[in-house]
Amino acid sequence: MVDLCKQAGATERLSGPSAKVYLQERLFAEEGISAQHMDYSGYPEYKQLFPPFVHEVSIIDLVFNEGLEAKKYMKTL
Repeated sequence: MVDLCKQAGATERLSGPSAKVYLQERLFAEEGISAQHMDYSGYPEYKQLFPPFVHEVSIIDLVFNEGLEAKKYMKTL
């Protein structure tokens, strides 16, 4: 991931909060790439196939469950 970011000329990396467990942020910092993590608080819940609602899923879950309506649930940076 560090190499991909370097090849793309990235200075920041944004990922979900679960990545804190497996990404070695020190390696990014050594290459001058800051590590940011999404905060899912405040996102509206949508109907998922298997309740209860879980925020920590892929965007694919939102798209498959909401289809064209998915954009109503997305935040912009």
